[in-house]
Amino acid sequence: MKQKELLKLDIQFFAGGGMSKQERALRQALAEKRTKIEALTDEGKLDEAKKLLAEAQQIKDQIQTYEDLRNMQVSYAQEEPQQDPEAKNPQQPTDDIAKTDAKNHVQLFASALRTGKVPQPLAAMKEGVDEDGGLIVPQDISTKINEKRRQFDTLANLVDVIPVSTNKGSRVLEKLSDITPLANLEELENIEELENPKFENIKYNIKDYAGILVLSNDLLADTKEALLQYLTTWLAKKSAVTRNTLILNQLGTLAKTTVSKQDDIKDILNVKLDPAINATTKVVTNQSGFNMLDKLKDAFGRYLLQPNPTDPTKKLLFGKPVSVISDKYLPSSGTKTPKHPLIIGDLKEAVKLFDRQQYSILTTNVGGKAFYRNSTDVRIIEREDVVLWDTDAVVYAEFSSIKDAVPDNEAPSTGDTEEKSVDVGK
Repeated sequence: MKQKELLKLDIQFFAGGGMSKQERALRQALAEKRTKIEALTDEGKLDEAKKLLAEAQQIKDQIQTYEDLRNMQVSYAQEEPQQDPEAKNPQQPTDDIAKTDAKNHVQLFASALRTGKVPQPLAAMKEGVDEDGGLIVPQDISTKINEKRRQFDTLANLVDVIPVSTNKGSRVLEKLSDITPLANLEELENIEELENPKFENIKYNIKDYAGILVLSNDLLADTKEALLQYLTTWLAKKSAVTRNTLILNQLGTLAKTTVSKQDDIKDILNVKLDPAINATTKVVTNQSGFNMLDKLKDAFGRYLLQPNPTDPTKKLLFGKPVSVISDKYLPSSGTKTPKHPLIIGDLKEAVKLFDRQQYSILTTNVGGKAFYRNSTDVRIIEREDVVLWDTDAVVYAEFSSIKDAVPDNEAPSTGDTEEKSVDVGK
């Protein structure tokens, strides 16, 4: 009887640990692949490492197939004798002499001979448990710094940047006044005196904007990524945001004009701005404002914003280039009903940025506190001032909603309508 029951033992039981020569060879090959992948990764040869990682994955899949085959068992429940009610765990063979759970295949074999029961196989190697093989499976860990794409365009490109060599100063600007024509001069009459031109003084006062970034020297020594190169780009973005804030703060002091229909925008372009300014005018708005403008249509059902022929990625509003600033840096005003900004004019005439020193980045690992805390300190400084120059060169408008233009009932007929009238006459 015991001999008959012995024939029912799982194949894994008689396999000397359950692994065939092919499986052992695969596991050895996987271990070697892992060692090579780690070496290539340390050398920075990521393409070769990824190629070997794909080969290692195929080997691992083959090993998993062998494991699944070894764990397959055929149930003989209908032929098994009744289990001993005194047995502690019918699924876990025990050593009747030592009265302990079987810990290896020798004890399993002895228990099977004594009880005639099919034993539960010992745990197989698997990657789900670290100590059973998971520790030899490599992980795909990348330390490369991946940057998120965001807009950091500087408005300094739209205003007039004036380099200066001192920390304060001024510029003389003429005051606009009504200029009268010269008087008619009769023979031997006295020439009338002319009115004097008026001037105003525009002052600037340079201010410093700075910050220090502390980096551990251990971090710089241990990382393989170009951290300082990345931080240089990151600090340049902070400089752009700083200048944008200074420029928008000055524009925000202008009186606001409300726009509620498309013709209000034309009134600004045609009447409120001088023709000389209108020729070089640009439009600046935020994302929410642009989104609303981009949906507007004229009286003929055409979208109000048109592609810029010189730059298809940009749009034109009544022939004027449109620049879009993130809502984060140019927010809409109002709480219940947002009012979107619409800045129209020549910003180079309206705003002056006096630049004493473009942003400079310096690093040290011995100066200041860097020597005491074993760090590398990165310092950024920029010196500048932003002032309004010609407030008549720009109009700060706001709008909550603008409706599509309504077609004129007496709109001129096109050639198509004439042809249709002929067809009706027929």
